[in-house]
Amino acid sequence: MALLCATLYGCVVQFDESLLADSPTPLDAATDRTVVDDLPRNCKTAGDCEDGVPCTNSTCVGGNCNHALVPGNCLIAAQCHTLGTISPQNPCLHCVPSTNAYGWTNADGNSCNDGVDCTHSDRCQGGVCQGTSYSCSDGLDCTTDRCTGVGPAPGGCAFDLDAGNCLIDDACVAASTINAKDACQICDPASGTSSWASIPKCVTTLAGDGTSGFLDGAAGSARFNGPYGIAVDGAGKIHVADQKNHRIRLLESGTVSTVAGGTPGYLDGPLAAARFNGPRSIAVDPATGDLIVADSDNHRIRRISGTQVTTVAGDGTSGFADGPVASARFSEPEGLVVESGKIYVVDFGNHRIRVIDGGQVSTLTGGTMGNVDGPLASARFRHPRDIAVDGAGTFYVADTENYKIRRIAGGQVTTLAGSGSPGMTDGPAGTAKFKWPYGVAVDAGGTTVYVADTTNNAIRQIAAGQVTTLAGTGAPGLVDGPAVSAKFNQPNGVAVDTAGALYISDYVNDVIRGYTP
Repeated sequence: MALLCATLYGCVVQFDESLLADSPTPLDAATDRTVVDDLPRNCKTAGDCEDGVPCTNSTCVGGNCNHALVPGNCLIAAQCHTLGTISPQNPCLHCVPSTNAYGWTNADGNSCNDGVDCTHSDRCQGGVCQGTSYSCSDGLDCTTDRCTGVGPAPGGCAFDLDAGNCLIDDACVAASTINAKDACQICDPASGTSSWASIPKCVTTLAGDGTSGFLDGAAGSARFNGPYGIAVDGAGKIHVADQKNHRIRLLESGTVSTVAGGTPGYLDGPLAAARFNGPRSIAVDPATGDLIVADSDNHRIRRISGTQVTTVAGDGTSGFADGPVASARFSEPEGLVVESGKIYVVDFGNHRIRVIDGGQVSTLTGGTMGNVDGPLASARFRHPRDIAVDGAGTFYVADTENYKIRRIAGGQVTTLAGSGSPGMTDGPAGTAKFKWPYGVAVDAGGTTVYVADTTNNAIRQIAAGQVTTLAGTGAPGLVDGPAVSAKFNQPNGVAVDTAGALYISDYVNDVIRGYTP
């Protein structure tokens, strides 16, 4: 019997040739090696042990192939790949022996980072990172952008504010830009770049939408109809005699409300039921906080105290009569002020300054229409409209049709300012000119007197013997902003608070204005 020999795992195996006669042994044509099922197919002899993979170094151990990878290669799925070779099935996989010599390595992620801080969305192409740059723009023209590489696209943007700009509420504002919501605020980089700065000597609208009518509510949408007299109390509440609405209104914390009145008429009683007729002036009693009202077309002086409206003086008939408050008569009383518990009234139609004290009405000064300084008994006025008092008890009167501001002190009436001729002239008090001054106010120290110069559409100031125009161009209009360019339309009333801020009833514009010093 003929024998065949084959080497298997270091062992020589003999086969009976006759056993193979009916089953010829197939040969691997490529290697000329005997193919035996379930036996290694790469060993022909004990010394010939090649695995046929070019990236390996093979050694033969006991007739078995033992290979080691050549450095820089990968053996993946029995195929050799050199460093960086891209997977034919997935272009984002490649050979990286240091990471995985027997499998593909992901080419994206950290292994495919271009290392540039200002890029995002890295993509791997052929093992090379393709980065998309951050747009890194905050959308603001007033900044110089820098990219930090932090945050998702298009984030990572840091900015430097360009000189001469403000960044307020995430919006770019150029220097000197006026706030669209408040004409008394401006971008001033010198004082701060992240918030509005207040404009000194500025006029703004505090309440009213500029339309004649009646509406309570938010100050910006409220409506007035001929706001006339105005007063501010120690708490900063603003009280308005809304003449044509026959109401007393209150402006507080950005809201306008009705204190009393509505339908024209005359009626004392609870606030909701009380009636006024064309009230023109209002004052605050500093001792009680009560409101004193010149109910002009009823020819009476009224008081609002708590929840009630009462009549202080006047029998309701137009005329002149001193004496007991119930029978006294006024003729269209206007300006009011309370000093040391006494109520001082400008009696417009009677050309007088009257006093209500101890249940009696008397004449302080005036009577026959005229323009005369001197002792109280002989002094003369011509349709005066308003009165104010300082901390020393000196009175100031807007002597409207004499075009003057008069002073009452020490039993004498003198002219504080005004030449007596109508016009609009600043300068020394004696030669300055007014035109129909309606309202007057004075600071507590008596150093500065403020005048609502009605027909001149301006707010004037008297201080240190000089008259100056504080606000208003002289032309009628409704313009907020710096005082020198602001416009009014017949401002009637003016009041001043302890900080020197002014409150102005802008009669024809049907709004309440404010002036900040």
